[in-house]
Parts: sequence; structure tokens; C-alpha cells
Amino acid sequence: MALALAASCQAHDTWLERSGAAGEALFSLGTANRFPRHEEPVDARVIAQSHCVDGQGLRRPLESLRMGRRFTLLRAPGLNTSSMSCAVQLQPLDVELSPELVGVYFREIGAGPEILRAWEAQRRRGTPFQERYVKVARYDGLTAAIEATPWPIDLRRVRPEQPLVIGQTLLLELRRDARALKGLPLEVLHEKSAQGIWLRSDEQGLIRVMIDKPGKWLVRGVELTPPVRESEPWSSRFIAYTFDVPSP
Repeated sequence: MALALAASCQAHDTWLERSGAAGEALFSLGTANRFPRHEEPVDARVIAQSHCVDGQGLRRPLESLRMGRRFTLLRAPGLNTSSMSCAVQLQPLDVELSPELVGVYFREIGAGPEILRAWEAQRRRGTPFQERYVKVARYDGLTAAIEATPWPIDLRRVRPEQPLVIGQTLLLELRRDARALKGLPLEVLHEKSAQGIWLRSDEQGLIRVMIDKPGKWLVRGVELTPPVRESEPWSSRFIAYTFDVPSP
């Protein structure tokens, strides 16, 4: 079943966003080739864990309500959405890519020279590109709650602690298994921008995002690791961090 379910959410972005009226704890989870429009839903069977935490420390699981044509609707009842931080982790899934798709994939994630060299050496040996990947999607409200769960990969808001407004610099910390992850390329996308801006996490795993317009935002990145042994697959961890900035 894993390979069949992987078809709709493998190399594309999978993100979580607030859905419905303001104040409602409803969220849509879907996959697409490019933010901001979901194109395919995520089957609830591939969700490994998911929950939301609000500023009061209340924690609720994200319940799957229904799977639509473009996204799956989730709900976290009884929480304050303005201070809510929610995350979804998908089950590890396996996929095999053709050499042509590997090149496209590497360009989409900003793969560095060490990744390109490792793949070129593997390709010369005639070994196919097989990958085991896990995805984490996080959504933060106007103010973010403290989230203590150690996800496989995660972006967490450090500041501002007050509600987001235009003109602020958003400081995010990138973590892998609760430890700072440095040097990873991350793309920042706004829903109305044709192209994203690439940043790289610093020695402390931090990135700084200038908020210059209202609307939906996505910060995306993939940590891709070559196999240690020829018989093993590549390993990757996808992170998609979304947030909303209100109009002034």
C-alpha cells in the first residue's frame, strides 16, 4: 500500500493551512507542485501523527473530517486559533525516480554540490535512485504556541512573540530531531509572488524572513542524505511551514 499511497505526495510540497472562517480550528492538508493552490488531498492513512497546541498549552489531535478533490479537511476543536501551532507528520514512504526526474527534483530543492556528486557516482554505477522520505507540515497562527514535540524535521517561530504584521522580520529555527539543523537551503514563497527567495539556515539553524506583504506564506526545504551502503535508499525529510499575515 505504501507505494500506491506515495504517488500523490512524493516529490511535491505538502502543506497545512487554515481553512474556513476566522476563529474556526479547521485546516486543509494537501499536495501540489507549487504553492499556494492544493491539487491533491493527502490520504488520512498516511498521517503518522498530528496535533495542535495553543498559547494556553492545550493540546488537541487533528481529526480528519473528509477527503475532498484537492485537500483533506482536518479539525482541532476547542483551541484558540490565533495562538495555535499545528503540525502533521506523514508516514515514511518509498519511491523510485528516473534519472530525468532526479535532476528536476534536485533543482526544486536547491540540492548542493555534495548531493550532485553522490548521485553522479551512483548513476555511473547503474544504481537506480530509490528514496525513503518523511514529510512534516506545520502551520502557525498570528502568535505561535510553544511546541515541545521533537519532530523529524521542523521549523519553529522564535520571534516575534506578538501578532504578525507587515514590516517585521520573522525569525525561525530549523530543527532535526530537536537539534538545530544548519546549512539547509530553504525557499520562502508568498502566494502572489512568481518566484521564491532562497535562504540557508545558519550555524544555529536560524533563518530570517522579511514580512513585506499580507497573505499566505510558505517556507519549504528538504534535507536529502545519500545512502551509506549501496543497498540502502536515499533518505529525505521535507518541511513545509505556513503562516498568514493579515492586511493592515
